[in-house]
Amino acid sequence: MASLIATMAFGQASTSVNKAIVHNSLSARFAREALANPAVHRWVQSYSLSELSITGQLTPEAGARLPQLGNGERHYMVAAQSVVHLDSLSAAWGDASYANGRKSNVVWNETSDFALLYPYVMADSIGGNLRYEQYYLNGGYGGQRGRWLYGAQLNYRALQEYRTRDPRPNNTVAHLQAQVGLGMLLGRGAVALSVMAGKYKQTNELTYFNTLGNSKEYHLTGIGNEFVRFSGGNNNVFYKGRQWGGSLDWAQRDGQGLEAS
Repeated sequence: MASLIATMAFGQASTSVNKAIVHNSLSARFAREALANPAVHRWVQSYSLSELSITGQLTPEAGARLPQLGNGERHYMVAAQSVVHLDSLSAAWGDASYANGRKSNVVWNETSDFALLYPYVMADSIGGNLRYEQYYLNGGYGGQRGRWLYGAQLNYRALQEYRTRDPRPNNTVAHLQAQVGLGMLLGRGAVALSVMAGKYKQTNELTYFNTLGNSKEYHLTGIGNEFVRFSGGNNNVFYKGRQWGGSLDWAQRDGQGLEAS
C-alpha cells in the first residue's frame, strides 16, 4: 500500500505547524474518540485550528481477503476541518471531504456499504471494478452555562458507486446522523450523556446493456442462502433504516487523567 499526504494548517504563523503536529498526534486522535460527545468535544483541543489536506492511496491488486470488497483500491481525497474557540466557554467545529476512487475486482457484491448491510446484498459471479464518489459534511457546537455543558452535532454522507461495463450497478447512498449531549462539571472533569439518531437509505439499481443476455442476480440473505422469490430478473433493491444510540462519558477538562466512554 502506498500513500501520499499533503497538509496545510492555518492559524498563527509561528505556531500553526506545531498545532497541526499535535492535532494529528496519536493522543489527539484518541481524545477525539473518547470525547465524541458534543457536550465535551470542545475539550479535545484548547486552540483554534483550520486544516486542509490532500491524500492519495494506492493498494495494489492482491489476493482478496474478502472478495465482496475487491482485491485492490486507489483513491484520492480532499478534506478540510476546522475548530474555532468562539470564547472561553464555547467552540464550533466542522469537517468536509470529497473522495474519488476505484475498487478492483469486486465479486459477489453489487451493493454499497457492504459491511453495514451484510448479509442482505445483491450479488453475481461476474463483478468487476467499481468507481465511487463520496461527499461528507459534519458540523457541531458546544458550550457551557454555569456547571452545565451542552452540545449538538450533525453529519451527512452521500455516496455514488457505479460500474461502466456489464453488470452495471448505479448505487446512491444518503446517510444522516444527529447527536446531542448534556453534561455536568465535577471538579476537573465532567460526566456527560449523549443520544444519537440516524437515517439511512440506498437505491441499488443494476442494468445490463448486452443484448445477448445477462447473468443471474442473487439476493443473498446469509452464507449460502438467497431470497429465491426475487433472485433472477429483479435487479433493483431499496434499503432504508434508522439508527438509535447513546453514550455515557467521563471527560477531563485538561485532557490529563482517566477518560472513558
